[in-house]
Amino acid sequence: MIKSKLLSEVAEKYVSIINDLRDDLSKVQGSFSFSELNSSIMRCSTHIRKEIGDISEWFNIANPTADTYLDVKTLIQTSIQITNRIYPYRQINPIINSDDLSYQVKGSINLIYIARILLDNIIEHSKMSPSALRIDIDIQNTAENHLRLTFSNNFSDAVDIEKLTGTLEGVKGKWQMTENTFEKADIEGGSGFEKIRRILTVDMRNKDHSFDFKIDGRYLSVVISLKLKINE
Repeated sequence: MIKSKLLSEVAEKYVSIINDLRDDLSKVQGSFSFSELNSSIMRCSTHIRKEIGDISEWFNIANPTADTYLDVKTLIQTSIQITNRIYPYRQINPIINSDDLSYQVKGSINLIYIARILLDNIIEHSKMSPSALRIDIDIQNTAENHLRLTFSNNFSDAVDIEKLTGTLEGVKGKWQMTENTFEKADIEGGSGFEKIRRILTVDMRNKDHSFDFKIDGRYLSVVISLKLKINE
């Protein structure tokens, strides 16, 4: 299984390299002690294990492919599980609202990634403490097999509502464009919504999708709607 291979063989290989570096340096240092350097090496080893652990969480599903069918409940639970693994000190416990979570959808691996990006946006930009953050996920299978995902959350008084509105209006405008241009979609710091649009348009080849949002006081709702092949 990919996950176990990452956590055992791959992780151990990298950690072994770091340990060899530590041992070699200790021989060179002799009677001199560079405690800060040694501490940095140990932190590096810990960080490597953590990052590989984060990567391994993507492989909880056996033999995943772009055409994998998963029920919606598994899809959402997997995205939450991965998110909590990546943010161990900022655990979330979203409330999931849906009349039916048993139907299966095609393209589930990409949908997990989309849900992950939406959860990342909430954690990073709400400016709320984990204990005060409320997340609601509403899932609807609308007419003509359109899946509507609504991710809602409260946000801090430190968030500038006028600036937030302007940013999201800009996102909505880009999603309504016919040209498939993706600014900073693949680089660190790029827009999460641009990454989602690229996944839908390029990876999933899905032309029938939309973005919307609503701000009510200090509560934001982001709506992603897309047409999918659904197994009832």
